[in-house]
Amino acid sequence: MEKSKIELRKTKSGATWVSKMELGEYINYSSISENYFKFTPAWILQRLSGYEVNGKKAEFIQQEYITLANAYREIAEMLVKNAEFIENAALE
Repeated sequence: MEKSKIELRKTKSGATWVSKMELGEYINYSSISENYFKFTPAWILQRLSGYEVNGKKAEFIQQEYITLANAYREIAEMLVKNAEFIENAALE
């Protein structure tokens, strides 16, 4: 399985699919779609899953891959910052 992930991560669509598989239960893609792309939750799920829409495979364009990567980075920063707040807070 790890070998397959390595191969998939060589392309943007493959890397995006692997990230969805690894993070899907932790990330709210509906929120990402609405807040970062200004589209419906269905829009992002079509692209993450490679569904066929209007007779062709739904895919992100180059700028949308960048937007998704930046969304992941912002979420990661929020997680780290909040983990630090928890660690540094006093016990009641």
